Amino acid sequence: MRRPDESPSSTNCRSLIQEYFEFRYGIFMPRDAVEMPGLWNRTGEFVDLQDGLPAQVATLPHETILICEQVADAYGTPVDRSPRTFPDPESYRMRLHTAILLREIDDCLGSVHQPDIEVRIGEPLILHASALAGGTALWPMAQLLSHYRVVAAKQLR
Repeated sequence: MRRPDESPSSTNCRSLIQEYFEFRYGIFMPRDAVEMPGLWNRTGEFVDLQDGLPAQVATLPHETILICEQVADAYGTPVDRSPRTFPDPESYRMRLHTAILLREIDDCLGSVHQPDIEVRIGEPLILHASALAGGTALWPMAQLLSHYRVVAAKQLR
């Protein structure tokens, strides 16, 4: 078990959500609550978004779970992971990426920040885990939006 002062270390975006809320608040979410379709259908409440506009996403509350569609690979080359490329909505949702929007961080989370990525004071940060990030990472919003489009957002509380 990880100590509360250790950084999250998941390499999977769904596991990171589970780990973050369990160790931060003692809220245990079973796998079916953080994996699709459970996260989409049952966990938390949807926050109203209008096409995931960057300005709107940046104003979401602390610890909002972002559900994202990949739009570019690690090199910035556009990719099409839109619903039309999948046979049904459930297949599409299974491929969506999840992340946590943070408005404040502590020393524990600061250790997952990638030093080559610029972070501006006052801007929200994104905690996520993916192959694009090389595991668990803390990114500025602009970095996330250069690779993903936010298609939904959920609040647990």
